[in-house]
Amino acid sequence: MDGRDGGASGTGATELPDGDEPVVVAGVDAARHAQELLAEHVPLALIADLLTPTGDTSAEILASEGLPEDAWWDEREGGGASHA
Repeated sequence: MDGRDGGASGTGATELPDGDEPVVVAGVDAARHAQELLAEHVPLALIADLLTPTGDTSAEILASEGLPEDAWWDEREGGGASHA
């Protein structure tokens, strides 16, 4: 052994998922946890990026799909919905 494994061998460390496998944590209800994060105003794109760390990132998805024609998030452009 050359000590480059970071001490993970035989310590019960979990392996990272390969490819586009989502991250799964035992004992955690992923749907409920996602709802809690959304309720705390964590962006959905960030949640998606964190759940599948080796998959397409939100930046890559935005680059391939582009912005929507209606800038609903920008009230200055007249595209914002009234929240009254």
